[in-house]
Amino acid sequence: MSVVVITGCSGGIGFEAALAFARNGDTVHATMRDVSRGTKLRNTADAERLDIQIVALDLTRAVDFPETIGRIIDASASSMSWRTMPASTRSARWP
Repeated sequence: MSVVVITGCSGGIGFEAALAFARNGDTVHATMRDVSRGTKLRNTADAERLDIQIVALDLTRAVDFPETIGRIIDASASSMSWRTMPASTRSARWP
């Protein structure tokens, strides 16, 4: 089991990737600019008892990256070796 961070999870490839990794037993931090658009992902994760955390992250605001990624690392520290993030993927559209 890995800790995975995926951007652009409110729809499309990011949404599907979040579900695929979680169904594989991974802990997924599914990021999206507007978390109010994460209802479908949250409902699916809850129905299937998947380990998906929905996290607000706007890729156009680089100033937010350190704090957001820091919170993800802190939340996942017990399941991560040497505080490294084994997998991450960016699927969000860049403006």
